[in-house]
Amino acid sequence: VCSSDLNGVALTLGASDVTGDLDIENTQAVGVADRVVAGGRVRLVSAAGGIDGAGGRIEAGGLNVEAATGIGGGTALETQVATLSVDNTTSGDVRVVNAGDVVLAGRFRNQARGGALTLTVDDGAIDTGDADVSSNAGAVTLEARERDPASVAEVNVGAGGLRSAGGDVVLRAADAIRLGGAVESGAGALTRSEEHTSELQSQF
Repeated sequence: VCSSDLNGVALTLGASDVTGDLDIENTQAVGVADRVVAGGRVRLVSAAGGIDGAGGRIEAGGLNVEAATGIGGGTALETQVATLSVDNTTSGDVRVVNAGDVVLAGRFRNQARGGALTLTVDDGAIDTGDADVSSNAGAVTLEARERDPASVAEVNVGAGGLRSAGGDVVLRAADAIRLGGAVESGAGALTRSEEHTSELQSQF
């Protein structure tokens, strides 16, 4: 396990490669400016600031990201992970772009009032499983894009469901959208879009 804590100072992550877990907790902002690789899981926390992509990418088996003022709000946080947990508490947007299949673990949420919550996957599927996928009246977008025709680009909403508390919800997939849980947007619009079909307003 490799850990770091630079409380009071903004932290920029350069190129890193560790064989085990990587645990980084900082009071202020964290930027991922290069390729960060871990053989195990990565835990990345900014207790009072935000976490920004800054041109880098996190590659690990699993990733847990926690911040106060946004995650990928300036530049989307790029990842290549099998499992993902995200929580933003106070302000700002959440934007994550993952390469390949990803399963949401525990939570994928933005508690900031009106803050957007966006997950995009390239050449893979999003599986929300039992995770708490939610926003506080912010727009929620789950999108599975397909660059390689051999990939399966699906959005699977699991038993944990999805809630936006009045924010718009967009589910977009190159291949298929599968609903195994409730999608609740309150007064927000619900949009489901699959390749070769037009976007349809739906109550699911």
